[in-house]
Amino acid sequence: MLTTTTDQIQATQVKSFIGMVSGTSIIGGEDRELLLTALAAAADGIPIAYERLEREARLQALDRMRDHAKEVGGHAVIGVRVKHEVMDAEQHITMVFAMGTAVELRYP
Repeated sequence: MLTTTTDQIQATQVKSFIGMVSGTSIIGGEDRELLLTALAAAADGIPIAYERLEREARLQALDRMRDHAKEVGGHAVIGVRVKHEVMDAEQHITMVFAMGTAVELRYP
């Protein structure tokens, strides 16, 4: 499914705007020990282990957003934004939230 951060699609025309769709994922929980070890070992910057977890969580949130778009009849998602929100700083739990607008495309 086409997913873009832009508000329009050049190659095709939008037939209709269906509405906002979203997906979430959580970093932490069962990964807590890995996170704590990675953060403690980091001298500078973001630890590679945490970057991997964050990337996986972001991709999972985007996949869930696309699934939501398919459920409502969308062909694409435009205006995609991804946000991270710390849910519990002590437990190192972060929610990754992907959102965008599901659209139906007009194919030639």
